[in-house]
Amino acid sequence: METLPTSEPESLDSLTDRYESLLSAYQETFTAFEAEGTRELGEKLTSLQSEITALEATINAILGPLGYDLDKTPRTAESHEAINQRLKEAGSFAVLDESFGEQGIVSIDIDPKTMEALKTYDTAIAAYTAADNNSPSCVLEELKDMPLTSLEDSSFDAYVLSYNADQETRQSSDAIVADMDKAGFRPATFTELLALCITHPDLGKRNVYLVALGTKATLDGHSSVALLNWGGSQRLLDRGGWTLGWSERRRFVCVRK
Repeated sequence: METLPTSEPESLDSLTDRYESLLSAYQETFTAFEAEGTRELGEKLTSLQSEITALEATINAILGPLGYDLDKTPRTAESHEAINQRLKEAGSFAVLDESFGEQGIVSIDIDPKTMEALKTYDTAIAAYTAADNNSPSCVLEELKDMPLTSLEDSSFDAYVLSYNADQETRQSSDAIVADMDKAGFRPATFTELLALCITHPDLGKRNVYLVALGTKATLDGHSSVALLNWGGSQRLLDRGGWTLGWSERRRFVCVRK
């Protein structure tokens, strides 16, 4: 019986050449997106990022046993104008709340100690509490049943969206998630909200709630999500009902898909 030839595995040189080409294509597409802001370019950026991430994993699987690690893809910050244009092109009425971070964009960089802490509820809450030396940081007890998820990267950008120009969408958690999705975003998870609270402890100190729709759990019999509240001169990790609709004081944290 004739044995069919098997394909040779791609060489490391070939993989790294392809990686560099993808990075170059990403940068060119990003520059075009900044100028034009079309939905097609936004979708191409998302596709290229997925290819880069997958290729990084392949290369690191080869380099890891040798004691090396491929540098992670540089985070290329989109301007707030580009983000708002991306939302508009997708038919969304959401806009960045420019009073948060850098005009609605919050860059999150997590140190190794915090990355480790975010793996369990007790250590994550301890890190959240310890992050703010200026005011008390409280946690609703029921949140212990809100699951944590793994972070894909220790550095990422979070976007704070206002849906006050679209009251109909703001009244439905499902509609908000769908609206984010069509613009190339997804809602932040409970873990990502914790990371934001730890790395930017002063961010939520105002009469506005930051909501993370990316993790949903049944708490005390109700479908709930986590949010950051501020009241009585203290930070409070609280919960909100998935089906109850949201007031104009709510802002919604999302990340790129």
